[in-house]
Amino acid sequence: HVFIPPPKVESAVVRLTRNTTERLDCDEKLFFRVVKQAFSTRRKTLRNALRPLGLSAEAMSGELFDKRAEQLGVGEFVALTRLVEEAR
Repeated sequence: HVFIPPPKVESAVVRLTRNTTERLDCDEKLFFRVVKQAFSTRRKTLRNALRPLGLSAEAMSGELFDKRAEQLGVGEFVALTRLVEEAR
């Protein structure tokens, strides 16, 4: 051991692989705005987190808006972005 006493830490190597999807099937600028807004308020549902985007209560009536941002994958965020596009 190099350090005395040995430190009580664990380390790991993380390998990231790039997603093969090059283009999103929605407006990319709006996509990043929706994702940023969704993650800006921790532990809130999307219904509450996306309220500043000016969506009506009717537009946010789907089940998707009852979830939290950390529960969604990229495909669901694309679908969410399309819903925001349609509601505007």
